[in-house]
Amino acid sequence: DLAPVLAKHVRAREPGSLVRVLTARASAMDGIRSWCRLTKNVLEGETPRGEAVEFLIRRKSPLT
Repeated sequence: DLAPVLAKHVRAREPGSLVRVLTARASAMDGIRSWCRLTKNVLEGETPRGEAVEFLIRRKSPLT
């Protein structure tokens, strides 16, 4: 499952830092967007990289 892996990597970073995720799986793309909305981490951008998409996720502040 994507959510626990993503959470582990994002929590390992300082608040405000960026995490880069690259995936070619359509289900993962939708899951990343949903996970960001649910956890209040900020999806800073999505950039196509060939058949994959690179997501930039900013770790939320501990106060949000």
